[in-house]
Amino acid sequence: MPNGIPGCELEVPVVDCIEVLKVYDQCIKEDVLPQQIAIPGGCPNPLPAGATVDCALVFDIEAATGLPETRCEIINIGTPDAEGFADVTVRQRIVFDITIRDVFGNILCGPSRIGPEFFFNTVLLFAPNGTFGQCRILSSLCFCEIIPDPDNPGFDVLLCTKKICKEIQIKALVKLCVPTYGFCVPAPCVTRPQPEFPC
Repeated sequence: MPNGIPGCELEVPVVDCIEVLKVYDQCIKEDVLPQQIAIPGGCPNPLPAGATVDCALVFDIEAATGLPETRCEIINIGTPDAEGFADVTVRQRIVFDITIRDVFGNILCGPSRIGPEFFFNTVLLFAPNGTFGQCRILSSLCFCEIIPDPDNPGFDVLLCTKKICKEIQIKALVKLCVPTYGFCVPAPCVTRPQPEFPC
């Protein structure tokens, strides 16, 4: 443990070239996406008093792409300006299930799958030539309310709101010169002493 640094093999640092992903710019984007949805087929309409709606975003892996059903993707990075900033277009793909229950919790209909549906954002980030974009969902929420149908009095529709918090990053694979204390050398594993037991 040279100079109190655990697991390092050198006492004096040397300069190494390492290849890493460098983050050039990043931001957190919160989307609030309300949407009117028709009552699924097989459900009574209007819904009985006291009915409730369960809403859940779907993150199952899509067979065609190997990616989550609900995801965000960078679909375009515009031409950088003189300072290296560019418009970054993000596509939000959303798939969700809704289940409607009566006042006693019994399922009236569902789960019914909605989507995929697509929403788009454009953000301004530092994205010089040679960089690429990544987007990932950090957290999400979905809830639905039962409201009167504005176009058909006497019937109901669902007002479903999806909230998506996502991280958008601009990255590039770069080679950096960094001071290093060599490779990490793991110490032997230790375990807590166990009380003796009769055998």
